[in-house]
Amino acid sequence: MSGPRTALSTWSKGALVVPLLLAVLETPLPADTFDPPHTGATCTANPIEAPTAEVAAVLDPDVYRRFRVRDMVLVTGSDPGNAAYLHPVAVGPFIRMRNAAMADGVEVVISSGWRSWDRQLRAHRIFRQTGRNLSGDRVPYIAHPAESRHPAGVAVDLRIEDGSPLLPWLQVHAACFGFVETRGDEPWEYQYTGMGASGAATAGGSEGSAR
Repeated sequence: MSGPRTALSTWSKGALVVPLLLAVLETPLPADTFDPPHTGATCTANPIEAPTAEVAAVLDPDVYRRFRVRDMVLVTGSDPGNAAYLHPVAVGPFIRMRNAAMADGVEVVISSGWRSWDRQLRAHRIFRQTGRNLSGDRVPYIAHPAESRHPAGVAVDLRIEDGSPLLPWLQVHAACFGFVETRGDEPWEYQYTGMGASGAATAGGSEGSAR
């Protein structure tokens, strides 16, 4: 396939039918279809601190430094106009987490997903020189691409404003969907490490770093 793979589009009789599939996919799922269920109960997940074997397979810098947009899948936040790319391994869990938050009345806004190795390296160098990100905002840290999980496509930055219910919602429920907070001083960044709730963990080892 020559362009980016997406879960929102396909060809039908020679025409791209994005609007129809967008409406179908982006409709929040009923609460009883969430995997694992969470509504009405506190998440009892035991989050996986190190990535499962499925995720660890994409976390080798020699592998993900070659990733391009065509290797990623487009996902959206609560608003279909708010989108970013993630690696296929993280797409399904992210969509389930987003739909669960929306069912609880919590808006999910994506600030950033996959970044190319070169873009992450440029951001890291600018941070070291100025203490700021590519947008000019002062930030606590920007990792070298060999340490960041954004170039691997399994880290997502979410917009968390003062008083937003998203932060406490994530602290309770994110681990149910295999996502863990990456850094204590960056509460907006979550990394997919694998399913970690109610025995839903992916079989395999726990190689690699969770950072």
